[in-house]
Amino acid sequence: MQHSGMETSMQNPGEIPAQPITLEMLCRFAVAMFQHTNEKIALYNLKAETRYINPALKAILPDHLGGTADVVLHPFFWNYRETLEEVIRTGRPGGCVAHFSHGNQEIFDLISFSPLSDEHGQMIGVLAIGRQTDQRDAAETLEIRRREQYQRAVLNTFPFMVWLKDKQSRFLATNRAFADVLQIAHDEDMRGKTDFDYFPHAMAEGYVADDQEVLASGAAKMLVEPIMNPDGELHWAETYKSPVVIDGQVIGTVGFARDITAERWLEAEIARRENEYSMLVQNLPLTVVRYDRECRRVFVNSYCAMKESLKHNIGQVIGKTPMEFWSGSIVNITAEEYQQRIMAVMASGESDTLELITQYGEEQLVHLVRIVPERSASGAVMGAMTVASDVTENSRYRKRIEQLAYHDILTELPNRLLFNQQLQILIEQTPINKHGFCLLFIDLDNFKTINDTLGHSVGDKLLIEVSRRIRQLLGKDDMLARMGGDEFAISLPHCLSRLDAALLAARIIDALNVPFEVSSIKFFVSASMGIAFYPEDSSHLDDLLKHADLAMYHAKRQGRNNFQFYNQELTVNAAERLLMENLLRQALAKGELQLYYQPIMELATGELHGAEALLRWNSFDLGMVGPDKFIPIAEERGMIVDIGAWVLREGCRTAVAWNALRSQPCVLAINLSSRQFMQQDFLSRITDCLQETGCHPQWLKFEITESLLLHDSDHIRQTLEALHSIGITIAIDDFGTGYSALGYLNKFPVSQVKIDRSFISDIATNTESALLVKAIIAMADSLGKELVAEGVETAEQAKLLSQLGCQYVQGYYYGRPVPLETFNQSLL
Repeated sequence: MQHSGMETSMQNPGEIPAQPITLEMLCRFAVAMFQHTNEKIALYNLKAETRYINPALKAILPDHLGGTADVVLHPFFWNYRETLEEVIRTGRPGGCVAHFSHGNQEIFDLISFSPLSDEHGQMIGVLAIGRQTDQRDAAETLEIRRREQYQRAVLNTFPFMVWLKDKQSRFLATNRAFADVLQIAHDEDMRGKTDFDYFPHAMAEGYVADDQEVLASGAAKMLVEPIMNPDGELHWAETYKSPVVIDGQVIGTVGFARDITAERWLEAEIARRENEYSMLVQNLPLTVVRYDRECRRVFVNSYCAMKESLKHNIGQVIGKTPMEFWSGSIVNITAEEYQQRIMAVMASGESDTLELITQYGEEQLVHLVRIVPERSASGAVMGAMTVASDVTENSRYRKRIEQLAYHDILTELPNRLLFNQQLQILIEQTPINKHGFCLLFIDLDNFKTINDTLGHSVGDKLLIEVSRRIRQLLGKDDMLARMGGDEFAISLPHCLSRLDAALLAARIIDALNVPFEVSSIKFFVSASMGIAFYPEDSSHLDDLLKHADLAMYHAKRQGRNNFQFYNQELTVNAAERLLMENLLRQALAKGELQLYYQPIMELATGELHGAEALLRWNSFDLGMVGPDKFIPIAEERGMIVDIGAWVLREGCRTAVAWNALRSQPCVLAINLSSRQFMQQDFLSRITDCLQETGCHPQWLKFEITESLLLHDSDHIRQTLEALHSIGITIAIDDFGTGYSALGYLNKFPVSQVKIDRSFISDIATNTESALLVKAIIAMADSLGKELVAEGVETAEQAKLLSQLGCQYVQGYYYGRPVPLETFNQSLL
C-alpha cells in the first residue's frame, strides 16, 4: 500500500517482508514514545512558538502550551529562549541548563535543542529534550559549555585559519575562517574529517605528511604552502604547525594558516615592476643619476656610463658628490652650483629644471636636466634623482626658429618684431619725466627701381652692404633693424638732443652717398630719414613709430636724401582734422558708415570659409574717406566705441542671414579696438547683441592687434577668456608687425593668427620671405593655432602658401572688399 511521504520497511532475515512504514506512522510512533517518557520534550516552530509538549513537561509547566518559550530561569544559568532562537537562526544544535522552580521543588535540566527538517531538507522546527540532573552536574555542564563557547569565540576572532587535529590527522576543531575558505556552513561539520575530504589528493598528502613530521619530531614547523578552495582558486598560506602535548604525551597537532596570496602577488608585482623599471632606466637614452640625502651618487644608469665623459671613470662616480667628481667639460655651471640645486630640491621637495652645456672640442651639447625629489612611503624626502635628456638638436632648432622669428634673414639684423619689443622695453625703462631717447626711420630712395631693373639678387646684396655701413656708425647700445623691404629703423637710447640726432643722420646720409659696388655694378644710393623723440613726440610705441614714419615720408616729399623731425602738422592739417572729426560725429546718425566684406577662403578646398567686415565712410561732404584717416580720429576722440557697437550689430545680422540655410558655418571676422576692450560693460554689450540678433557665437571671429596683448592686464585676459568660453574665435591681426611675440599666443586664448600682407607680398620671389613665412606657419602650427595669410594677390602666392601648410587665405586674388549685396550675389 503506497503512502505519501517517506517510507521505510523493516524485516528480519528469513521472514516475509513487513508492510512499509510511512512517515506518518513514524510520527505517531514518536509521539507515543514522547507521551510515555520521563524526559521533558517540546516542539517549537520557527517563530519559537510551542507546538507540542509531552506530559512530563506539562506536569511542571501547565501553562506553557500555545505560548512562547518565555521560561523564568535562574540568572546564573543560560537563557532558554536565547538558546532556542540561536538554534532557529543558525540551524545548528544547541544546549543549555535550565533551573525550574516547581512548587517547593528545584529542578535542574540539561536541555538539548535539535533542528527538525522536512523530506526536502528544509528546517521546519526545533525539538527540545530536557534531562533532569542535580545542581552540581548542571553547574559542571554549564561551566564546560561556557569554556567551549569561550574557546570557540576566541578561535573565531582570528582572521586566519585555525585547526586542531588528532594523531590520525582528523579535525577535532576548526574556526570560522577555515570553514569560510572551504565554503562550509558550519565548522562543526568538519569534525572527524581529514584533509582528503576537502583538498586535492596530492595537496592533502602534503598536509598530512607535514602533520606526521611534526608529530614525529615534536617540533613546530613554519612553511608556505598552497591551498585550493572548492572553486578551484589557488591561494598561498603561511602555515604554522605545532605538536599538542598533554602530560608529556603528543596527542595531536594544532595549526594556523594566514592567507598571503595578496602579499605574494604584490611581491611578484613589485619584483616585476622593479625589473621593468631597471630595464627601462638602464636602456633609456637618458642620463639617470640618483643621489642620497648627502648628495652622493648611488646609481648611474648604463646610458650615462657610456657617455664619453664617464667612460673611464664610472667606478669613481658612485659614492661621490658633484663637488667630489665633476666633468670639466660642463661650461655653464660649476659643481658647487649644481650640487646646491640638488640640495635645494631635497630641502624644498619641489622639482627643478636647468640646462647643462657641455663642450667637446668644437662641438657643444645641451642637456635638459630635471631634478626631482625621491620620497619614502611616508612622503619624507630620502634623496633626489636627475634625468638629463640631450636637447642639442632641439636647442639648435629653437635658436634657428628664434633667429628666423626675430631677425631678418638677409641682413641678420633684428626684424620689426624684435625691434618693437626692444623699443617697448626701452619705453618702459625710461620715465616720462626724464630725458628720453631718439627713433630714426630710414627708407632707401628709389630702391624699387634697382630691384625691378637688376633683380632681387642684386638688390639683396645692396641691402646687406647698406646695413653694414649704417651699423659701423652706431654705438654698442644702439639698435639697427630692418623693418621690411628697404626700410630700416634705429633706436638711440643715449641720444638726448636734436643736434645729436641730426649729426648722426647726416653721417648716415653721407655714408650712404658713397657709391656701392655690387656684382661689379656701381650704385649711388640716397635715403630719406624721419626722426621722432620719446616722450616729446609720443609716449606710446605705436604713435612713436607712426610719427617717425610720417617724418620719413615728409623727407621724401622734401626731395629725398635728407632727414626731417616729426611735428604735429605732419599727422594732419589742424583744420582738416577738425572738419573730419565733426563730420565723423554725424556719420553714424546720417547712415554714412557702411560695411564692406572681403572673402576668406579655405586654401585646401577653395571653399568660402568666411569674410572680414571692413568699415567704410562714404561722406556726403568729403566723399569716400579711407579707414586709415578716420579710424585713428575715432579712436582718439572715443567715437570708436559707438561705431564699434554699430559694426558689431550689423555684422551679427549679416552672420545670421548668411548662416540661416548653410550646413557649414560662414564665419564673420570683426575688428575690435583697444578702447572697446577697456569698456567695463564690453562683455554685456556683446552678449546683448548676440541675444538681440540671434547670432551664434561660433559665427563670429574677433580680430585684435598685437599691441592689445602687451598690456597683459587681468581685464583683457578675463575678457578674452570670457569671449573664448562662449565660442567666439579670437584672432591676432597683422601678425609680425607688432611686438607681442609668439610667447603671448599661449598666454591668451588666441585660436588664429593672421600673417601680415607685408610678409606675403614677395613670398613667391624672395627665398628669405618664404623661409620666414614657413617658420611662422611651423611655429603657429606647433602651438595649435590656425593661420590666415592676408594680402594674397597671385596664384603663385596661393600655391606656395598651400605648400607651406597655411589653412586660410585672404586678398585681392580671391576678392576685393565689396558691399553686402555684391558679396551675396557673387560669393554666397
